[in-house]
Amino acid sequence: PPQTQGMLASTSRVFPSPSTLTPPRRSSTANYRHRHRRKGCSKCASASIPSTSASSSHSERRVALVTGSTDGIGLHTACSLAAAGMGVIVHGRSQERVDAAVSRIEGVAAGGGGVCGAYVRDFSSLAHVAALAGEVLDNHPRLDILNNNAGVFEAKRVLTGDGFERTFQINVLSPYLLTGMLMPRIAA
Repeated sequence: PPQTQGMLASTSRVFPSPSTLTPPRRSSTANYRHRHRRKGCSKCASASIPSTSASSSHSERRVALVTGSTDGIGLHTACSLAAAGMGVIVHGRSQERVDAAVSRIEGVAAGGGGVCGAYVRDFSSLAHVAALAGEVLDNHPRLDILNNNAGVFEAKRVLTGDGFERTFQINVLSPYLLTGMLMPRIAA
């Protein structure tokens, strides 16, 4: 029916496809830190943290991306996954909070688990979400779990730079975009 076509057309205009988004360029390691401490990893050899031996290799260890993993339920989830021996990709919107979360997660990691990536991206920008997805796909050959935990609640109506209401974009649009872009890796 014409009403359905209009809704679909309206939806495609409201929410751009991932291919139309241009992610911000990564100018330094402030946006990504390679931190899984596995022996034999070429990236770890140049990192400022020492490598340690582990019972599981990169290809055997299960990996989870937990968005909003710097506080609350997200941090608890990331700690629990690392304690269970999984590799955890940490995400937050503040470098200081990401660094604190990485330290805490590494403190409880066991059995080959721990932080295998840390990213600073703000979900109030769809370009940042697309950049996060691109970096995860580029830097992590395996992704078993995506936990879309990042979220906010704004008491007042605030628009993002993309023109959407902030709570709706961060809680709905950004996880939808991230999941869509990472789905081929998760399903693999």
